[in-house]
Amino acid sequence: MTLQRIWASLILMAVLVLVSACAAPVAPAAPAADPVAEGGAAPGEPVRGGTVIVGSPQEPGVLSPLLASSSIEDAINSLTIEGLVQIDDKGEYVPVLAEALPTVSEDGLLAHLSTQAGTQVLQW
Repeated sequence: MTLQRIWASLILMAVLVLVSACAAPVAPAAPAADPVAEGGAAPGEPVRGGTVIVGSPQEPGVLSPLLASSSIEDAINSLTIEGLVQIDDKGEYVPVLAEALPTVSEDGLLAHLSTQAGTQVLQW
């Protein structure tokens, strides 16, 4: 390759970079609708509906927390499933969706747990 062709190629690439950098900017997306203005939740309150987009280098095999065996499945489950109780920073169990921690019968055969809504009673 001759020196003239190398310079011509470099100049052509420089022109292409300048032309692409000077292209018209893409218009920004319209802002999302304000749920408060539309009669939705107050500021700071959760709003039902919408879309969650999760980027991942791999696809989850299952979405059941009982069958999850990979870190991506655990990550997605942690975003979509809330437990009845969890462990706090001190290592103690605290209620999340439960009204209180479970009570166990004297014979140890039944555990009683009420949900926060107070409408469902779970026994196992």
